[in-house]
Amino acid sequence: MADKLGGWREMLVETAGDTTAEYRTDRIDEGQRHYCERVAVYTSTTDNADCLVCIEGAGDEFPLYYFKDITNGEWSSQPIRVWLFEGENLLFKWSGIVATETQEMAIHGNKRFEN
Repeated sequence: MADKLGGWREMLVETAGDTTAEYRTDRIDEGQRHYCERVAVYTSTTDNADCLVCIEGAGDEFPLYYFKDITNGEWSSQPIRVWLFEGENLLFKWSGIVATETQEMAIHGNKRFEN
């Protein structure tokens, strides 16, 4: 039978506890794969923050895109166009931020899962 297809929209809203932070999407469940089309990042107060977006899986990190010098109060977005498979997740590694500051990460794409 054909796989089922659905939209993948995920928003992470986190508060930093230090000048660096790591945030993760949920791991992809067994029998699923997700196609990431675009990610967007936002920081509430710091100018010139950076965010490295990676695929995390099997104990490894695979860099996808590096957002450099993000302007506070403005969204930055980038097409990613990559599949994530069972057990993988997106990892957002922030630096140059301030403790108690809010970071937001939006993920847009598609889910495929077995019947």
